Amino acid sequence: YEELSLLFRTTADRKIAVYVYADSSGYETAVAATGRNEIAGIFAHADPQNLDIAFPLSRFTASSQLEAENQLRHAISHILTGIASNFRIPRGFDEGIAQYVERPNTPKLARLAAIVQAANQRSELPSWSNLNREHPIDDDDLIAAQAYAVVAYLIQHHGLPEFQRFLVELRTAENWREALRNAYYPTDANSLEKMWRERVTRWVTSDWRWNLVAGFDLEPAKQLLARGSYRAAQDALQLSEQLFRALDDPRRRDEVEMLQAQCAIGIQAEELMSDTQQALERH
Repeated sequence: YEELSLLFRTTADRKIAVYVYADSSGYETAVAATGRNEIAGIFAHADPQNLDIAFPLSRFTASSQLEAENQLRHAISHILTGIASNFRIPRGFDEGIAQYVERPNTPKLARLAAIVQAANQRSELPSWSNLNREHPIDDDDLIAAQAYAVVAYLIQHHGLPEFQRFLVELRTAENWREALRNAYYPTDANSLEKMWRERVTRWVTSDWRWNLVAGFDLEPAKQLLARGSYRAAQDALQLSEQLFRALDDPRRRDEVEMLQAQCAIGIQAEELMSDTQQALERH
């Protein structure tokens, strides 16, 4: 909640309620009452306007720690993007960002990239208009994968602040196309979609691995640093530095800079040791 509140620059006016159902019938009834459709595989079902989340206890406890956390991150994203946009965010962007804020799961992301790649090769990628229908006419798995790819493109190539502005523009814009034009001016929705399609081939081969939200997690860099892998730790910290600068978060940015300084000292020490070794070998 702390991370996503910072990411979307919004907070709930009261605590989010989480309802855990021991029986599947109670859960199904609660889900049906929301009137919301969720993509396949998501069982932590958000009701954004009522600020609550429902999930079945059996599926939650059977999940891995990563999957359990991602279910909750996905649901909380729906609530906070709903608040940020005055509950006017269209389904495609809503599901795209909800998947994007999950902790990166490489096999899952690779599968999304493969789905988009196959559809692109068949020239069957849905239009952004269909992507944002409440009931798209295309395959649900493809809609989910493409929604992620579109949001990932917008954040990587046009910036996080612009996406935050898009959420705000949705509050008052006539439709999502107008909100995109206002947020990404002078680029309009058609131009953005065309640019995205031109970069799909690159995304499905390499860019799918890039996720700015992954920068919240400093543990991988800290572990590399502890093992003496200073250059790898330095590379891992670049994403975090980019994220916290975009969010204008001085506390987290200072922590990253401290870790980067430790990496620089380690790299310098390695270089000195290498020079010494070479001098010894040359007598």
